[in-house]
Amino acid sequence: MTSALDRLDKKTRRAAESNLASDENVITILGGRSKQAMIVTNRQILIVKAGLMSGAGLGAKAASFSFADIAAIHVHTGPGIAALEVVVVGSRRSEKPDLRAAYQLPNWLPCHPRVGTWPLISELRAYVQSGGRSRSARAALDDSY
Repeated sequence: MTSALDRLDKKTRRAAESNLASDENVITILGGRSKQAMIVTNRQILIVKAGLMSGAGLGAKAASFSFADIAAIHVHTGPGIAALEVVVVGSRRSEKPDLRAAYQLPNWLPCHPRVGTWPLISELRAYVQSGGRSRSARAALDDSY
């Protein structure tokens, strides 16, 4: 049986597997640029970054955010790039986000520009705001990959 994580780059997948509990269910995976990914589970959002662009050198790094700690999911767009930002409760908001920094910031996922128009962003927001309890949002996200 294949895992949802199998479609990730090898280093990204290993980092994700080591940061997820064995009883945690992957709901959806949003693939980012340069071997980066956002893994949405029934408990948290995990952003995994591998490779040089992430600042991880030859390894990988991961940052997890429980639903209770997430204030919002923002979408930032610019010429040729978009980024998803996981806004953590109590964090400071920068005046003007620099999308080039999205490759290294632990709570940002650099993406293809079309993510800004992705209709499931609202489902992702609803799922996170419900603490992973929204059945309709989960069903929409389950069907997305």
